[in-house]
Amino acid sequence: MLAPILTPALTLLLASQWLPVSFAAMFMSIVQVVLLPIGLGVIVQLLFRKQVEKSITALPLVSVIGIVAVASAVVATNKEAIITTGLLIFAVVVLHNCLGLIVGYLLSKVFKLEFDEQKAVSIEVGMQNSGLGAALAMAHFAPIAAVPSAIFSVWHNISGPLLATWWGKRSVDAGKVNNPDLNAKIG
Repeated sequence: MLAPILTPALTLLLASQWLPVSFAAMFMSIVQVVLLPIGLGVIVQLLFRKQVEKSITALPLVSVIGIVAVASAVVATNKEAIITTGLLIFAVVVLHNCLGLIVGYLLSKVFKLEFDEQKAVSIEVGMQNSGLGAALAMAHFAPIAAVPSAIFSVWHNISGPLLATWWGKRSVDAGKVNNPDLNAKIG
C-alpha cells in the first residue's frame, strides 16, 4: 500500500542525479498498476462473489500469461541489448533474488519468527514485483531499463518453486522423523 509513495520517493532520492524522475507521474503509474486493480478486485469480489469463486482456479494461469506477455514485450523490444549484456544482467538478477531470499530468511530468524513465517518472509523479500518494475521502466525510462525486470519475471518463477519444493521436502522428511505414525503409514 505504500508503494505509490515509497517507490517514486526512493527512485527520486537514489536515481535523480543520473536521470530525470517524475514523482507525480510514477505515483500515478503505480496507482494504476497496483492500487486500481486491487480496488477493482475487492469491488468485483463483493459484487460477484459466486462468479469469482468459480473463476479462482483459472486466475493463476491468467496471471502467468500476463507476466509472460510483459516479459515477452520487453525482450522483443530489447533483443539486441539482451544479446550483448544478457549474461551480466542475468547474473545480477540471480544475485539480487538470492540475496533477497537469504536476507529475508535470516532477518526473520533474528527476530525469532516461526519457521513457516521465516519461509514466508524470505519469499516475500526475495520475490519482487517484476511486472511493476517492467511497467515503470517502460513508462518512465528507456526500454532497456525494463530488461532486468523481464529477466527477473522468468527467474523468480524458477527460483521460488525450487525453494518451495526444497522446503516442502524438508518438512516432509522432518515429519517422518518426528511422527512415528506417519512413518508406519508411509512404509
